[in-house]
This record gives sequence, C-alpha cells and structure tokens, in this order.
Amino acid sequence: MAINTERLYENACEALRRACVASCFSGPEDWEVVYSHALKNDEFARQISDIAPALEIYLMAKDELGKSKGGTAYSAVKRFIKGCSDARPDLKGVWYDAEDRQCMCDGYHVLRLKNHVDGFNTVKGMDLDKCYPKDYELVAELPMPTPGELKINKKKIASYRGAATVYDFGDDLPLVNADYLKNIMDCLPDAKAYVTEHPLTAPIVFKSEKGDALLLPIRKKTA
Repeated sequence: MAINTERLYENACEALRRACVASCFSGPEDWEVVYSHALKNDEFARQISDIAPALEIYLMAKDELGKSKGGTAYSAVKRFIKGCSDARPDLKGVWYDAEDRQCMCDGYHVLRLKNHVDGFNTVKGMDLDKCYPKDYELVAELPMPTPGELKINKKKIASYRGAATVYDFGDDLPLVNADYLKNIMDCLPDAKAYVTEHPLTAPIVFKSEKGDALLLPIRKKTA
C-alpha cells in the first residue's frame, strides 16, 4: 500500500506539537514558541533533547511530502536554500515578487518560478529585476547540455572556496558551477540559455515557460 504522505505529515506535526507541549514546564504558552522554532528547524529547537526524535520524524515527513508534490524541483530548491549563507537570513528561503513568482537568490544564481514549490520558509528577499540584463543585451543562445551530458562532462577544479564542480560550455563560452546549473535545469527543464556580449563575465540568463534564472560564470584561467 502506498504511503499517504499528507497524512504522514499531519501525524508528524501532531507528534511534534505534543512533544513540544510535554517539554515545557515554565508555562502552558511556552510550547508554542518551541513549536514555532521547531517548524523552522533552527538551532534552538535542535538543542532540546526531549523533542529531538519527534523533530527528526517531522523533518523526514516534510521532505517526503515535498518530494511527492514537487519532484526534482523540490529537491533543487532544497539544495538551493541549503547553500545560502546563514549570514544572509533575508535570503535563506523563498519570497514572492509582484508577478507572484517564487524567488530565491544566493548571490551566485537566481531562480524565479511561476509554479511555486511548497515546503519552504518565506523570507524578506530582495528585488531581483535589477540583477537581470535587458533583453536587448542578450546576443547569443548557449547550447544547453542534457542532464546526462552535464553529469558526464562536469569536473572538479580548485577554487578560492575550496573545490568546485564545474561545467564548461566551451571555448570563449562560460565556465559555471555544475551544481548550480543542475538546480536550474531541475526547476526549468525546458529552459534556453542566453549570454551577453561578455559571456565569460556577465550573468547567463535562462528563460522557460515555468520561470527564469540567472547564473554567474566562474572566471576562466588565462594561459
């Protein structure tokens, strides 16, 4: 029998709520504070040993529900947000713009999705319109790899942040973080990519019926 992920999630929420109630002795209202922190999965809740088992079950149920509803897009958004710096809490989540697109940005790539992916915290965010090149600045279309080509042709190189897994679009074309490119491809599988007259340094623009994205290239080493 298939697992009813929505029912599983509801029961996990109830188990977590009861664990939070049982863990609070200072006042009947304090459990709501603990529960709120637990839903956000922050360090405060993780330090309370009495709710740790229920919190772990809740997080697994939440992940299964997200996968069942969002598929590869859910996994990509999860990776995206996990990669955001804790130093930028205003960006460590999703937000919604004037066109009701679900937005996210980590400083290196951007996603704006018309079809929202549920299961993520909403944050303040920022105005992303100013990050995008104008349409008239886009001078050429990039040949997009298939998922198989990306997997086969990506490679690791040393970078100032440690080791980076990269994908090279070719001579005089951008070098990019392969994991970021996969995030975009998983969320926008039909996307086409475009570059400006400065393809090695300017953001790559991805356009799809499902939304759009940006990806900053990695500077190539010169001989």
